Amino acid sequence: MGSEKKRILKLVEEGKLSAEEAITLLEALDSNNDHKKSDEFTFNNYKYASLKDKVFDFLDTAIQKVKEIDVDFNFASTTSVDHVFQQDLTEPLTQMQIELANGSVQLKPWAESGVRIECNAKVFGTDSHDEANRLLMQDTAFTVDSGMLKFTALRKTMRLDTVVYIPENEYEHVKVKVFNGTINGERMKVKEYKMKTANGAITLLDSEADRLSLETGNGQVKVKDSKVRDCEVETVNGAISVTGNYEKVDLQTFNGHITFEPADESCKNVVLKTTTGSIDYRVAADVAIQGELRSSLGSFTCNIPGLDVVEEKNDVMQKSMRFRVNKDVENPMYFYAETKTGSITLKKLS
Repeated sequence: MGSEKKRILKLVEEGKLSAEEAITLLEALDSNNDHKKSDEFTFNNYKYASLKDKVFDFLDTAIQKVKEIDVDFNFASTTSVDHVFQQDLTEPLTQMQIELANGSVQLKPWAESGVRIECNAKVFGTDSHDEANRLLMQDTAFTVDSGMLKFTALRKTMRLDTVVYIPENEYEHVKVKVFNGTINGERMKVKEYKMKTANGAITLLDSEADRLSLETGNGQVKVKDSKVRDCEVETVNGAISVTGNYEKVDLQTFNGHITFEPADESCKNVVLKTTTGSIDYRVAADVAIQGELRSSLGSFTCNIPGLDVVEEKNDVMQKSMRFRVNKDVENPMYFYAETKTGSITLKKLS
């Protein structure tokens, strides 16, 4: 028996995983080997990332997080303090690195030339305002140097909710990481944009990026009205909703619904994968597509004009369909959608 399956059974024995959840995980492991490449439908230079390891990482992290919360946050005393970090800039800000243990991050561009971070901290284990303020200042680092903003707060017994105001620049690199909490961004222009949280939702509105990477262990991900060349979104437990202009899209969740609605015909590669959720894809009627759908227990609904089925299988435990849309058009978009227990719906963009 593989090590992954032994880990699942051990979690069941310890009462950390239900039998139903274990069955879903075991079936997902078996399904990783089912996908076969086709000479006719090859997705060149495209990454097919498995969520298997991340499912285990999420389970381990979640269990450890509960233990840490029991130890660290089991205090009768909690004190709230506010603080503002602010600095004028002598040179353009082009990079940002933000990391929190617990809390939330909101990125908000503004017309000012400086940086302002508004913080609301809840410090556990003290009823003294002075002590809470001292711990906040002691365990929070804020620097701006050579066009780089760095802000970190890694104290586990403090929750820090932040609103980060930065100039309306075009940024080279932005990386936001939160262990336990949400991340929100709006109206950002970034070449390489990364957001990651172990437990919390991620929301990105009206933004532009050359490369966008969003990842959460437990939480939904929403990207709305944005323009991205290369977009990757992963969550273990949560829905994914993406709208806007994209060239290359890879959306994957273990447990959650996926909705993708491109605003135009710029998409070249699309991969949508979920294990226990459904997939909903809206497409313009005149887009040329070369694609494949797969589901074990779900159904396919394809309401797109000009769709021709190339190959279709309807076995009891495995359904698949290969198709072309507007097959006479050169350079079609490559599309792949897969779900184990959910359905897949392709509709004309209204």
